Amino acid sequence: PSQQVQASAQLAKDPRADDWIRLKGRANVAILNSALRFFGFPFLSLLIGFARAHDVYEAAKQLGAPSDVLLRARIAMGTAAFFFFVQIAILVVVVIGANM
Repeated sequence: PSQQVQASAQLAKDPRADDWIRLKGRANVAILNSALRFFGFPFLSLLIGFARAHDVYEAAKQLGAPSDVLLRARIAMGTAAFFFFVQIAILVVVVIGANM
């Protein structure tokens, strides 16, 4: 069976499934917040987003969450880190471009 089917079966059997679903939702919110912070707020906000996503990931690991929940939390961390580095790259290009 596919990984998705195995994860669904594990969610159906485990009493911690509600906690895992909440963690997956928190990871989704962290992904969305990272995208919004990229357009609305500067660097520090994205670092805060990365820290929150990391907290979700650590909580998921402690609860023994299935792989799809851990993956979603890792995606949330990666999204925040990606947008942070994109903002830095844009800043460098703008500053270097303005000084040439």
